[in-house]
Amino acid sequence: NEVVVRIDVRDTKPPTLVLNGFNPTFHEVKTTFNDPWVTVSDNYWPAGTVVVSRKGTLNINVLGTYNLWYIATDPSGNKDSVLRVVNVVDRTKPRIDLLNVNEVNLPRWKEYIDPPVALIDNYNTDKEMRDPKYFTVLIGLPRNTEGKYYGDVPGIYTIRYKLKDLSGNEADDVIRMINVLPANNLDEVMNLDRFMSVYPNPSNGLVNLRLVSPNVDDVQVSVFDILGKLVQQKKIEGNNLQANELDLTGQPKGFYLLKVQAGDKVFARKIQVN
Repeated sequence: NEVVVRIDVRDTKPPTLVLNGFNPTFHEVKTTFNDPWVTVSDNYWPAGTVVVSRKGTLNINVLGTYNLWYIATDPSGNKDSVLRVVNVVDRTKPRIDLLNVNEVNLPRWKEYIDPPVALIDNYNTDKEMRDPKYFTVLIGLPRNTEGKYYGDVPGIYTIRYKLKDLSGNEADDVIRMINVLPANNLDEVMNLDRFMSVYPNPSNGLVNLRLVSPNVDDVQVSVFDILGKLVQQKKIEGNNLQANELDLTGQPKGFYLLKVQAGDKVFARKIQVN
């Protein structure tokens, strides 16, 4: 007797998917998402014949956690899937714009009113970051009897602005300089260029200081970093019209405040070390 046995050779094994890139993935908000996709293989069919589709939504403009499913189907109809978790996050620090008002001349005894500043971020709005939890203004002026900031003693003062966005990214601190003018010079805006040449600016750290004309008083030169810390002082005789070198090569690159004072004359200038 003859027995016929039918054997069906079938492909019942699903394809294999491997995520490319990282999982979970952290993606910067409001930037293009380039999907690293998946690598697929199959026990029978060539990889190019396996169809891969993606399901799930991803909003790159809104912070949050999103699930992306990749589904692979081979020509035999076998399916498998793998999950990628995408965290849309804000890792970009905000910035503070002084709106080109970097220095303010304040007559002595006058109340100080801080000019506007703009708070700029890739995700949060200016209004959201105005909350005192995120934005602080440190005014280096004294208060009068009414509790308002005012120009008490002539000199150079600083206003320091600190900001972080709602994701905790901290902006670089920004400094606005306040030049409190002596009472007898209220009508005169102190112009350093008429008193002293400062060059080159920017510099590699070596700055030349040269008085324009002889001065009755000796000149006290002070240099402060952006946090208001005194980093160097130098005295120049009032009748010395030679170039005097200021050496800041040992200081970090960045911006510094140059304060020049001779008697009741007070000047300020930002200098940059590259």
